Amino acid sequence: AYPPDAPFIRIYSCQPNQTFHSTIRPLCYHSLQTKLIMTTTTIPTANPVTITPEVMLAYWQDERRQTRQLIETFPEDHLFFYSLNGMRPFAELVLEIISMSLPAVVGITTGHWQPTGSFSRSWNGEPKPLNKKDLLELWDKTTGEIDRLWAEMPEDRLLEKQTVFGLGSGPVYSFVLRYIDQEIQHRCQAILYLRSLNL
Repeated sequence: AYPPDAPFIRIYSCQPNQTFHSTIRPLCYHSLQTKLIMTTTTIPTANPVTITPEVMLAYWQDERRQTRQLIETFPEDHLFFYSLNGMRPFAELVLEIISMSLPAVVGITTGHWQPTGSFSRSWNGEPKPLNKKDLLELWDKTTGEIDRLWAEMPEDRLLEKQTVFGLGSGPVYSFVLRYIDQEIQHRCQAILYLRSLNL
């Protein structure tokens, strides 16, 4: 543990071309050698980085391709029923991704956020798949709908601040990233299932 009098890291935020001072505590503390290190840094002026709708869509669809590959890999006799410690089967996680993605892409691209609801009463009325083939077909249909709606989205939509499903507000791009993160988490859970099956 660090002694109470050891210096801590302090970084003061600033705008481009302003200077700030940072106080750095070394990673390895040596009581007889440690000294307070003061540094002054100037941040160069740079143009702000903007994620275009095309880049964001490519990122999202790349993650969706990885999830689809995992669905194809997952053994069908375990897809709808296998779980660990009371967690949901992978098929249920996939259906949740679909049931979130469809209302989300409508909200993202049009600004109209419809309630998600459970899959059984989903806003689009799709029947619940009962086998891998139907699950993949529904996944592909969702992918096509994302592409179709995304192409109609205004260029500056991702930077707009909106209230999503009446639950929270923020820039639209932040909610896209949240949906992608949720999908990645579900995929990691499925990989855990596969490893427990020695696959």
